[in-house]
Amino acid sequence: MSKRRRIRLTAGVGRFNHRIAGLALRDRNVLVHRAEQEPFWTFPGGTAEIGETCSGWSRIFSTSSNATGTNSVFIISSKSRRNSPPAARNIHRVEDGDNHLEFKWVPATRKALIDLDIPPYFIADVIETLPAAPLHLVWRDGNLDDRN
Repeated sequence: MSKRRRIRLTAGVGRFNHRIAGLALRDRNVLVHRAEQEPFWTFPGGTAEIGETCSGWSRIFSTSSNATGTNSVFIISSKSRRNSPPAARNIHRVEDGDNHLEFKWVPATRKALIDLDIPPYFIADVIETLPAAPLHLVWRDGNLDDRN
């Protein structure tokens, strides 16, 4: 197994990261995941790695940035092999190296994403009517919960 080569810039005490995430959509539901030991859910993804490509992703949904990094979110349309996705209570577990991850489908609604407190928070506001053009947002640290 080759060593991961993450894209990360470090200067002094600061660090700049680039995270990639995907909105996997199926039958009006979206896939979320978390590490088993974490209390929070998020969209599947991780730190960008050197040599990583975006093949297989449908289209860029958004980029957002703050003083410590950028976050790129892609839309992934998932073809259903059944009439409806598994219920949210059904959790699929996967091991990724030392990480034990849990995945589940939740309704692609503003309420469901707000109830799970999934960042980046602006996605909850547009999940029910995804824009055709990519979004770009810039925020100041500390105002992630500001939805005004």
